[in-house]
Amino acid sequence: MAPMDSWYVILLFLSTLLQFISSFFAFRLIKAANTAWAVISMALFIMGIRRAQSIWVGLTGANGGYRDWFGAWISLVISILLFIGIWGIAGFFVKRKKTELALLDSELFLARAQQVARLGSYRLDLVTGKWLCSKMLLEIFGIDEDHPRDLQGWLVLVHPDQRQEMSDYFQKEVVGKRQSFDYDYRIIRKSDGAQRWVHGMGILDLDGQGTPVAMVGTIQDITDRMVGDIELRESEKRFRTIVDNVNDGFIIHDYEGNILDCNENECRMLGYTKEELVGRSLKMIDSPEEMLLYPERTRILKSTGKVEFDGRHIRKDGRELPVAISARLISRDGRGITQSFIRDLSDRKKAEQSIRESEQRFKVLAESLPQAVFETDGQGKLLYVNRSAC
Repeated sequence: MAPMDSWYVILLFLSTLLQFISSFFAFRLIKAANTAWAVISMALFIMGIRRAQSIWVGLTGANGGYRDWFGAWISLVISILLFIGIWGIAGFFVKRKKTELALLDSELFLARAQQVARLGSYRLDLVTGKWLCSKMLLEIFGIDEDHPRDLQGWLVLVHPDQRQEMSDYFQKEVVGKRQSFDYDYRIIRKSDGAQRWVHGMGILDLDGQGTPVAMVGTIQDITDRMVGDIELRESEKRFRTIVDNVNDGFIIHDYEGNILDCNENECRMLGYTKEELVGRSLKMIDSPEEMLLYPERTRILKSTGKVEFDGRHIRKDGRELPVAISARLISRDGRGITQSFIRDLSDRKKAEQSIRESEQRFKVLAESLPQAVFETDGQGKLLYVNRSAC
């Protein structure tokens, strides 16, 4: 084969190779784009076959030795341009496919996150009154795709006791005053009739004239939290009722001695109002001697969870008040605090003093008598004798 014939075959071979490669990339783009690439792929493949036939003809001399150099060069240039073009288009569609996959992953992540948080999203068109929402919001409301998604379709899901309240809030406060939507309310799930608590949030989109045209926001199922809060409030209410009706005083304070709460009986015993006590230190109501014992009593409280002792409080008027204190360690908001019941011992101390004075008077009288005086218990055990009996 002559050198010129070799160059001619090389041109045809390169042109054919590029056409086959281009057809391969075009075929790979069928899935990424549309069936139009199937036509391009087939055309390039046929062109490659025809070019392969030309090479064979050139090698065997079946065409009488004719060499179409101009056609060979034009074919090579076109093949190069096609290869570059399809390569670039392939890169574009590969990037687009990656972007679509990333977007799909993001959507799946968002859907999963909404499911975990029981949080749905929506967009309300205020011009048409229609709203679009995520699948999670459909689940929260217990509705399907056929449920009317307009303002009336939302209001019909709201608990009857709050329906007018929510309608007024949305129309007057949110739309009327251009405010954000932020409200806890009850709904009745359409699918099972269950009552649920939700927290709705939304921000308004305004046009150039400041007119609301849309609202975008979220609705979260907060039933578990609300039920817990309601039960906690009921429990605190019952506790407060008991505490305020016991005859003893009651104080809650932290380890530093700061008074956090007290009942009316404690205020009455000390002569203070509740406002004067809450937020102040125990130093205001405990004698200096009692405060010296505070660290040791706190240590016992932390180690055993309770401590009981008799002490002395200082009233607002400066008088000392003998008290019996029963303290327990409890937890509130994740921190340890002390809950103490305080009993006024004034009457008991007076009674004890009266008994001691009565006993003293008895002994003085007995010792002055010339007769023998004996005192025994129920079992006949001798408890006292005067001097005359000795």
